[in-house]
Amino acid sequence: MSPERLLPLYLLLFGHIVADYFCQNRRFTNRKRRRLSYLLFHFALVWVAGLLVLLPYHPAAALVPASIIALCHLAIDGGKIRLEKITDGICRTREDKARIRRRHQVYNILDQLLHFAVILLVWQVFLTEKPWPFPFPAKPIFLNSFAVLVIISVVARGILGIVSKGDNHDSQPETGHNQGRH
Repeated sequence: MSPERLLPLYLLLFGHIVADYFCQNRRFTNRKRRRLSYLLFHFALVWVAGLLVLLPYHPAAALVPASIIALCHLAIDGGKIRLEKITDGICRTREDKARIRRRHQVYNILDQLLHFAVILLVWQVFLTEKPWPFPFPAKPIFLNSFAVLVIISVVARGILGIVSKGDNHDSQPETGHNQGRH
């Protein structure tokens, strides 16, 4: 596949990273687990991020893919929150807490895999045949630079999360998908 056809996928992945990691911290994530309003606000952030990264193609071409991704994101996050609450309800002993923490990590991995699968499907169905967008130079160096920028931003966010102190002073990275304990 030509690099030009991959640009919308890169843009969607970048939008996802911005909305899911840079726009929410541990406190926001904990509130999102307890209040529907925070989950809906996160849905709006995901929708706006998807819309903004696809606007160079055409506003009409950006609306449907961004909406599908945001709605699926809402459903996936809602399902993960429901699973976490069920898992949290069975916590009784210290061993249970360790087992629950591991389950939450598995839920986070599955959550991200599902988000990326939705993005890949939306890109494949709606965006693989779009022409090169006018504001971007059609040079491979641009694509390489953009891919490196995404990788650097993810690694930087991960490193910052690892070295920063969490709200409850545990050793987990402070990304939008870490779970606070009540």
